[in-house]
Amino acid sequence: KYQIWLERSKGHPLDIFLGGFLFYQRSIKTIKEVMRLIVPCTDRWRTLRMFLLPDKIARVIFDRLLKVPMPMLIKLEVVHNPNPAPTKWRFRPFLFGGAPQLQYMTLERLSCDYIDARFTSLRVLDI
Repeated sequence: KYQIWLERSKGHPLDIFLGGFLFYQRSIKTIKEVMRLIVPCTDRWRTLRMFLLPDKIARVIFDRLLKVPMPMLIKLEVVHNPNPAPTKWRFRPFLFGGAPQLQYMTLERLSCDYIDARFTSLRVLDI
């Protein structure tokens, strides 16, 4: 049913919300299926909100988005559910892709040692 909604939305901007109970009950396979469905539409993403996702799920999402351009993305909001175990993975959004229109970025409970100078349109950074 989601595939049909995406097809019907045609060229309209999309507001993506990933979070909630669904990802606590499912495996990595579930988020990979979701990403296969929505990544082809990243050129239409206006907002990306991630709320309290398990560490491994957040890693899969941002690893998939490393090289993906998001020309319409205006707002990124990440409320992280930190894993108490140390990890080598670091939050590096759009490292090889880009979000030239990004104006609002909220990063909560996230180790943020990377803010790129490419975010030239950024107006609000909430950490």
